[in-house]
Amino acid sequence: MRALPGATEARDPAYLWHAVTAAPPFARLRFANDFVNRARYRPDRDRDPWADADELFARGGDCEDFAIAKYKVLRQMGFHPERLRLVLVRDTQVRRQHALMAAYVEDRVWLLDSRVRRVVEQAGVDHYRPYVSLSERQMWRHAAA
Repeated sequence: MRALPGATEARDPAYLWHAVTAAPPFARLRFANDFVNRARYRPDRDRDPWADADELFARGGDCEDFAIAKYKVLRQMGFHPERLRLVLVRDTQVRRQHALMAAYVEDRVWLLDSRVRRVVEQAGVDHYRPYVSLSERQMWRHAAA
C-alpha cells in the first residue's frame, strides 16, 4: 500500500503547528477551543488556585483553568494580547459564576467556553452577565444593565 502524499508531514507536530498557526483567525479560535476542551473538567473547590495548562491536562480543571489555557494557546498562535480577554460572568441560566475566553476578531467578539463545543459570537449569547474582564495589562468592571 502506498502512502498518501503529505502523510509524513501530517504526522509531524512542527508541520501541524505551522498549519494551525497559518490558518485564518476563526479557524485558530476553533482549534484552541476544541483542543483545550478535551481536558477533563474538575469542579472548583474553595481556595482552588488557578492551574497552568500542564496541570489542566494532567489533572483536569475548572472553567478558569480552561479559559487561561485557551488564552495561552491563542497567544502562542499569534493573537495579540489586547485582542483577548478572560471574562468572569454570572450565568443567569444556572445562577452560577463562570469564566470564559473572549477574542476580538475584526469587529466581532467570539466566546470560547468550556461548556460549549462551538465558538459562538457574543452577540448571540444573552444568559451571561459579565462583571470583570481581564487582559494582560488591564481590568474592566462591568456595570449591571
